[in-house]
Amino acid sequence: PKKRPAKKGGKTGAKTGITWDEERVGQLSTVFLQKLFTNMGDDVGAKVCFGTTGKGIRPNYQIEFSTQEITVFTGSGHKPLNKPLSAGAKKISQPFPQELIGSILGKR
Repeated sequence: PKKRPAKKGGKTGAKTGITWDEERVGQLSTVFLQKLFTNMGDDVGAKVCFGTTGKGIRPNYQIEFSTQEITVFTGSGHKPLNKPLSAGAKKISQPFPQELIGSILGKR
């Protein structure tokens, strides 16, 4: 009989990404949100989008500043990356305004 191809990782079913909403953003650690907020700077028009892969504990994120400039950061070290998160592959969340991040931090 023919051998079946091995399944990678032993997992079955389609991968589902993380769905980011205000509640989920609010579950990120205070330290993570503080560093994110610092990276947004004083730009009240800045918006952040989160990566939808991984476990959602320290997600990569990209900030779109009011100047239309986009900078991507690692979630683990908050360092800039040279490549954008891939929006076309649905691996990026909806944008969240700087005001929301500040509001979440203000409630802690």
